[in-house]
Amino acid sequence: NAMACRVLWLHGFTIAAVVAAVNSHESFKNVTASHGSASSSARLQNASTTQARSDSTANAFVLTRTSSSKTKHNSSKSNKESQTSSKKITALSAINKTKQSSSKSSQKSQTASKNTTISSDVNLRAPNKMRQHAADTYFVCNTVGKVCNTKLPRLIYAMAAAGAMSFDLPHRTVLVLILLFAAVGIAAEHRTRVRDALGRASGHLAALWSQEFPMNAADAPTTMKLFVSTLLSLELLYAMAPEQDILATPELIRLMRAHPPPEPFVPRLTEMLLPTLGESTADAYVWLLRNVRMLLLGAWAGFLLLPAAHYQLSTALYAVGAICYFYLGSIGLMYNHAHSTQGPMLFVVAASFAIPGLGTNARASNWLRQYLFVCVLMPVYFFAGLSKLRYLGFENNLTGEWIQRALKPESRTIWPALNKTIVDSAVLRVCFSWGNLAVEIVLPLLATFVTRGRRGVLVRALFLSSAIVFHAIVLLTLGPNFCRLALLDLLAADLVAVAVVISTHGVRDAAERTLALADAPPPLAPPNAADAARALVAIATLAMWFSVQLSSDIGHISGRYDPKVKSNPYWPVPELSMFTHAGKHSEYRTALTLTCTLITALAAKYMLSARRRDSAPLCRAEPALGKSLLLGGRQADEARETPLLVLAPNCPARS
Repeated sequence: NAMACRVLWLHGFTIAAVVAAVNSHESFKNVTASHGSASSSARLQNASTTQARSDSTANAFVLTRTSSSKTKHNSSKSNKESQTSSKKITALSAINKTKQSSSKSSQKSQTASKNTTISSDVNLRAPNKMRQHAADTYFVCNTVGKVCNTKLPRLIYAMAAAGAMSFDLPHRTVLVLILLFAAVGIAAEHRTRVRDALGRASGHLAALWSQEFPMNAADAPTTMKLFVSTLLSLELLYAMAPEQDILATPELIRLMRAHPPPEPFVPRLTEMLLPTLGESTADAYVWLLRNVRMLLLGAWAGFLLLPAAHYQLSTALYAVGAICYFYLGSIGLMYNHAHSTQGPMLFVVAASFAIPGLGTNARASNWLRQYLFVCVLMPVYFFAGLSKLRYLGFENNLTGEWIQRALKPESRTIWPALNKTIVDSAVLRVCFSWGNLAVEIVLPLLATFVTRGRRGVLVRALFLSSAIVFHAIVLLTLGPNFCRLALLDLLAADLVAVAVVISTHGVRDAAERTLALADAPPPLAPPNAADAARALVAIATLAMWFSVQLSSDIGHISGRYDPKVKSNPYWPVPELSMFTHAGKHSEYRTALTLTCTLITALAAKYMLSARRRDSAPLCRAEPALGKSLLLGGRQADEARETPLLVLAPNCPARS
């Protein structure tokens, strides 16, 4: 490792030297070309001055000859004309002398300016341009702008030199390489400690992201097949009308036959996925998208047909269908900017990482449910409420004034009389606004942070049931159809496990049995590399959600974005600023504070869980024979060959 590190250093410095040599050669060529152009311009100026002199002399000579000839042949003319011609000759000669003296003075001034050094008047074009470029490039001038507002000549030229250096030297790339080489070198010096630390960190992440939201592993494959079949049924029946139908994307392209008009903050995704889309190529792209749709339906049909024991083929089929679903949904989203498809698309793709372990690895099924709660449902609901606080302000949310505009009866309103009753009543407006804050902010946070024991089960049940009722009220009063999110709420409830408990223990004992199982969950096997990879997927998804919120708040606060315009990219994750409008009542600093507080709370939660896991007493695993709780052909075969490992009686069950 040390030798490899030295080789990397040697290659790095060699590449840096070559780049520096190439840059210096290019700079030398540019300087030579500039000197050549300057000398050629000077020669051209001298030639033009000489030509002007000769022209003036020739003009004077011609005028003299003309006047003398006219005097000889027209002697009958008066002396007045001869006096006029002589005056003209005198005036022309004076003008020529003036031109010659001005050209000489300009040459002297140019020579004097070349020989001078830095003067007190440094308001030249090139230094000011380079200084402005340095102020725009380097972070010190960006963050503390007053530091760079100086009039001292030495500082102006120093900033101009730094700005010019950014053109010749890729300082950011070099900085990244330097830090990377330093990290590799330090890691090589302490490779044992680094390896142990990375092992502990990956183990903590894998354990923390696969134990707080337990899901019945035996019924996880059945739950996913029910989800996929229900999702396809909703798409085929267009149950989300009038919102976007992902399976109808080919027909949408056939109707539009062009790229959507560009909008700020929204990526121009169709230009990357359908680069040559136009009137002449639309039919070809429609044929392509129809084949993608057939591939989606065929792959998911195979996934539904195969048993979970054929996990390799089943995983491949599901992954192909998930990629096709995300591809079609992303294209359709560019023509229909809404907020009802991004969450389901993210979950469909991320579930591909858990499909191989469903039915055999309890941590895989637990991760799937935890990802659904923490990385899909919590961001969708919480950031929707946060956007209302960001753009509408606290006062409008507390008094319910924004309800008057949102619930104004329109053509999409199913029951206009209900909307009018709510809008006209101040008490109902406050109740609806506070209920919205409870469903979109309070309950998602409780479901994220209260996860253990009976309290976790009750909070999750309250959150999911309230969310389903909330979507029904939104459909009734406002019109948007969020049936896909309601389907995710039902999936998070793990209704298959509830049905199994009811069928086994009866309706009366089902609740008590579920709560008892939550207080004493079954032990889990140690996490493996696949669990660590799934944890990284979850962290990357959360980073995407938070980056959109932080970018919006920081951009509006810094003035980079118009404070009266919403910054919603819509893809891959939206800002979720529906039913809002930016204006003077917007509170970007408050939203930024809440976002940073949530990030800090999540980090503290997982750090405390990792510390609790480290401080737990070590307990040994004892082999125990018996019937496995996990069903499935492959699991049954493994159970017959290898005994299950359970915790010793003196170990806490939650560890």
